Amino acid sequence: MMLIDIDTFEPVKMLSAALDPAPVASAESSVQSRAIPASCGTTVTPSCLQALYGIPTARATNSKNVLAVSGFIEQFANQADLTTFLKALRPDLPSTTAFTLQTPDGGTNSQSVSQAGIEANLDTQYTVGVASGVRNVFISVGNNFKDAVSNMWHSGKSKLCPLDKAGEYADQRPNMTIVNPVGLCQSV
Repeated sequence: MMLIDIDTFEPVKMLSAALDPAPVASAESSVQSRAIPASCGTTVTPSCLQALYGIPTARATNSKNVLAVSGFIEQFANQADLTTFLKALRPDLPSTTAFTLQTPDGGTNSQSVSQAGIEANLDTQYTVGVASGVRNVFISVGNNFKDAVSNMWHSGKSKLCPLDKAGEYADQRPNMTIVNPVGLCQSV
């Protein structure tokens, strides 16, 4: 079983401070425009995100690449939904592509379609669909956050740090301090 060492979680109960917008500076842009499919004006698909953000469409070749999606408050990622998503929106990827599951602090990941979580399910589908060939770990956290924070996965064999962790649950990333990602990856 692949284990990930995580020191920090962003708790769902975190109250974010109001942000004052920074002044906007203007400058000449040297960014070149990309060919964006017209359908991206009405529908957001993995191919639209790849085109908009210049994400490679070729499969990743570095086996150390990892993305983690967190699931709190009984938000689950459903494998059958991922298979359907890939068949519809990424037919070039094997529909058998799956995510790895970690369940700290008594977390679970129900595969009942009626219990699939909107946020966690969507985050898992899009991270798998956009980052072709990147290993995806779904972290379904139980209800006792203090145990999850203090007893995350410690493995003598492998400590992997995700390149990114999705699962902000309406929190804005500017509210994340440098301590969060540093704490997340400190032991790598």
